[in-house]
Parts: sequence; C-alpha cells; structure tokens
Amino acid sequence: MGISADFGRVLHRLGEQQDETLVIVKVGEVLASQYEFDKGERWAWGSSESGYEEGIVGVLVADAPFTLCTPDGTTRIVPPGTFCFVHPDFPIQTVGRSRGRSLGAWIPREALDASGLNFPVVSMALPRGILADGVRAFLSALLAGPVDDSGSAQAEYLLTEMVVGLLADAVAGRPRRRP
Repeated sequence: MGISADFGRVLHRLGEQQDETLVIVKVGEVLASQYEFDKGERWAWGSSESGYEEGIVGVLVADAPFTLCTPDGTTRIVPPGTFCFVHPDFPIQTVGRSRGRSLGAWIPREALDASGLNFPVVSMALPRGILADGVRAFLSALLAGPVDDSGSAQAEYLLTEMVVGLLADAVAGRPRRRP
C-alpha cells in the first residue's frame, strides 16, 4: 500500500477543517509535511476522528514544545527539536504548548517492515543528534520549494532511509535488559 495523496486522512486538526497552515509535499511514495499550531491546538493521528491511512509511518519534530497524548491517558511533553515516531497502530494526539511549527516525514509502512528492525508499536521520542539535525534540514529544504522531477526518486529514497535511520538509531540506543 502506498501513501494516499489525501494527507488530510493522516493528520488533521481536531474540531476544524484543514486550512492553509498545513503544507504537504509528495515525492514519489513519501510525504513531507509542515503545519503551524497555536497554544492548545490539537492534531490527531490514527484516531477515528482522523480516519488515518494505515499504510504509513512517520516522524514529527516541532520548534516549540507540544504534549503527546495516548489513548491510555499517558501524556508526555516533547521538547522543541525532538523527533517523535508516529505509528499507525497507535493513535495519538498532539497539543501545542505554545505557538510553533511542526515538520513531518511520512513513509510507506512496508519500508519500515523491510528494514528488518523490530520497532515497538508505541510513539517514542527519538534521540537528538547529527542524523536528526540532517533530517530536519532535509525536510525544511523539501518544503521550501518545488521538487525537481529529475531528483524526486533520489529525494524519495533519501527521506525513506533517513526516517528508517532515525528509528534504527532509537532502537540501537535503548538500554538492554539483562535476563
């Protein structure tokens, strides 16, 4: 299953229609997104309200703090510059803690499955570092201007590999439990 061009089914503002604060760039089968949010504004992923697309996974990063809310009532404040893994099997909502901008990268779930890594089905904060900085810069560049058709296959491949790399880095950095 590829990524639907109807990104409004993936992530949307609760209680309001989509508007000009959401920008989407589709490159092959990957998406880059940017949206502006205000304090208290809610966005949903994977909930019945969003009617999400089951075939994609993504990462989000914001330049302002937001609260990540899960169905079991758990909340976590995500600091600016920290990527979060967004998985279609785990509905979440985000709530802006101040005005800010969020960037997202969305790839087909098959790319994650093909990586061979065993990712937990939870939203998790991903490690900060050079790779995360590179993904944020690449997303900003993709969203800043038109994507040239001659480079779209490379951009699609690179963004997919960057997202999988961020997730692999998170899995590799987890403390191991002793038997």
